Amino acid sequence: MTKIKICGLRRTIDIEMVNKNLPDYVGFVFAESKRKVTPEKTKELIDKLDKKIKTVGVFVDEKKEAVEEIAKYCNLDILQFHGEETTSYCDFFKDRYEVWKAFSVKNIGVEEKLIRYKKHTDLCLLDAYNKDVRGGSGKIFNWDLIQGISKKYKIALAGGITSKNILEAIEKVDPYIIDLSSGVETDGFKDEIKIEEVIKKIKGDYNSDLSSMIETATKVRKITGFENYGVPFCEAREGVSFHLKLNLDEKLDRSKITKYDEYILDHLEKIKINHSKRSIVVLEAISKLKNNKIPVIGNITGPMSMAISIIESKKYYEMMKKDKDKAMKFLEILTDYIITFSEEMIDNGADIIALSDPYATRESLGKKIFEEFIVPMYKKISKAIHIKKSKLIIHVCGRSQRILESLTYLDADALSFDSVVGIRQAKEIIKVPIMGNISTQLLDQGKKRIVRLSTKLVIEDRCDIISPSCKLSMSTPIENLKVMTEEVKKINITNNDQKNRREVIDVSSGNRYWIYSS
Repeated sequence: MTKIKICGLRRTIDIEMVNKNLPDYVGFVFAESKRKVTPEKTKELIDKLDKKIKTVGVFVDEKKEAVEEIAKYCNLDILQFHGEETTSYCDFFKDRYEVWKAFSVKNIGVEEKLIRYKKHTDLCLLDAYNKDVRGGSGKIFNWDLIQGISKKYKIALAGGITSKNILEAIEKVDPYIIDLSSGVETDGFKDEIKIEEVIKKIKGDYNSDLSSMIETATKVRKITGFENYGVPFCEAREGVSFHLKLNLDEKLDRSKITKYDEYILDHLEKIKINHSKRSIVVLEAISKLKNNKIPVIGNITGPMSMAISIIESKKYYEMMKKDKDKAMKFLEILTDYIITFSEEMIDNGADIIALSDPYATRESLGKKIFEEFIVPMYKKISKAIHIKKSKLIIHVCGRSQRILESLTYLDADALSFDSVVGIRQAKEIIKVPIMGNISTQLLDQGKKRIVRLSTKLVIEDRCDIISPSCKLSMSTPIENLKVMTEEVKKINITNNDQKNRREVIDVSSGNRYWIYSS
């Protein structure tokens, strides 16, 4: 997904606006400009900034010592150079900061500069040429001049971008970052409504909005190298069908439960389940994504995790021990809903159902309760899906070594494990294909060479399906995901043994991406 930078912040109210809308980056201008801000004011603003937002300092031909002093004082994450800074100038900061270099575009010669600076910067920003100002002019340049350039270079696109043309800019240029300044201003000051408009245009509500869900699924496939469409989901969202109240925070890729149903267990016989708006959108998205070439994955939350999203975990865990009949009855109701929803996904075109049930396999549950409560539900789900002539993948969370033998009875077509579970150990017991298990923390924070090495090791361990091990944040660097998928595809190309060929397919669930091998 294209990232967003809001540049030229200078007021406390600007910080309040971005904290509410959460762009990926914000910029502070230290060069001569109508948006110039002092280091002291910048530090004051950054202290109030949401820590998830990265900070960019914009400089124009400033002395290196001054840049260093400001960067340290303000605790900047990224340095953006908008003047005539040389490659050696950029190298001076490269080991301590992420470095961006901006170039003005007025003809086709810009690629020569990108070639020269590629090894000396982390990203190049392309902006409209203006003889009077360095950026923030509100002028658009001819995007046809740089079409296809993002395939070779990591770029940010700036210059006259607004909510009205931002999607066209992404379609034509496909930049890593969209940089906005005047396009989100009114009368020279940041405008919260305009900021919100561009954020929604890019990020959308990919859990509940049909077009955003489809766009997210297709874009994930395109930019990461995965070879299927996966429908995003938010785990707690399943509870909406059971009248659970949520704070739907799309910008954080998760939903927060604000109110549990304290009385649902007292009237199980009266439970009426209707699809939430989100569930209906999922079905519509699957039907529109369905095609004859690219597999579509339908994702669902498992019964135990759904139960914990509806009532408090402590209350339900106690019931599983003290009132087993009521606890089992509730799980059966949830399982029946899961089956109904899964069947409808299959009818709408899903080729595979992927079930994730993190609360079911946590160590606190124990092997005995897992076998008594969870295994029967999974077997019931699996039977229903197989009757529909579809396939089932079950993701098993946590340190599940103690329940490996129990997993052999699930009748799933593949099992997915966290990275804490050794593939070789699991393969000694599990006879169905095993999916796993590149650490999601590594993918989110690690270096590309370590991701590549980890992928090779999982392949050497004879894992049937290569995938991230568990929940993967939407902020995970695309480059790391590409390294993983490219390494798998390299095996496909070079390995002539048909049994060992691995087809890379993404099973994405909003903040989760899996790679599935058929």
